[in-house]
Amino acid sequence: MRLWTYQPCDFRVDDRQSPGIDPTQGVYWKDSTYTPCYQTALPQLCEVVGINYYPLWCKTVEGWLVSDYLNCPLCNSALPLRPQVEGRIVGCPDCSFTHKPIVEWQLDLPDSAIIAFIGEKPWHAIVAGTSQDWNGVIVESGVHDYISAIVPFPVLLAWNVKRNGPIYPPILRSWLGYARTLERVPKKRQQVEIAQDRLIASGTGIKPDDRSRALRRIAFLEEFLGLG
Repeated sequence: MRLWTYQPCDFRVDDRQSPGIDPTQGVYWKDSTYTPCYQTALPQLCEVVGINYYPLWCKTVEGWLVSDYLNCPLCNSALPLRPQVEGRIVGCPDCSFTHKPIVEWQLDLPDSAIIAFIGEKPWHAIVAGTSQDWNGVIVESGVHDYISAIVPFPVLLAWNVKRNGPIYPPILRSWLGYARTLERVPKKRQQVEIAQDRLIASGTGIKPDDRSRALRRIAFLEEFLGLG
């Protein structure tokens, strides 16, 4: 079966010598809204499925969580990820949360290697503290937006594991496209285009949110093009 997992760029899914999963580095642990319930629920899930280690969480549908988890989990702002500086921790522009670029990994493994399939909605309700009902957390096999699969980690040698590379939320994909267009023109033209963008961002009629977004876009372009 083919699965996908989305991890910080410094986490190597293909590291067969890894000491294991550290749940304190996950999204649920970093958000105090979820931490107390998550600390209890995760070991309980491991007990239910009969394992004594933390599994690797995978998606059965490619790319489903990209737009959700590349926004800041605290304030939901698009994070200013840097495509040329993979691994750099970048602060959220609208709060103090810091985040790393996310890398997509693809796994091909036998169905028998999957520990369990997880219903995302019932599981999320448990870690959010809005439900204690475990019915529906463990589900039958299936490929669906709201069905995940948990697998052993470190991964086994027989599995085919491929690093697909860093991914970006929709707003940054549009910025990246424009940056690659500018990359093909002379530096002087790049500077003129960015100067025009900066002039627009400084206009008196622009809304504060639009100004903030425009300035973040300019900073992204300058770093990508080496103009900063």
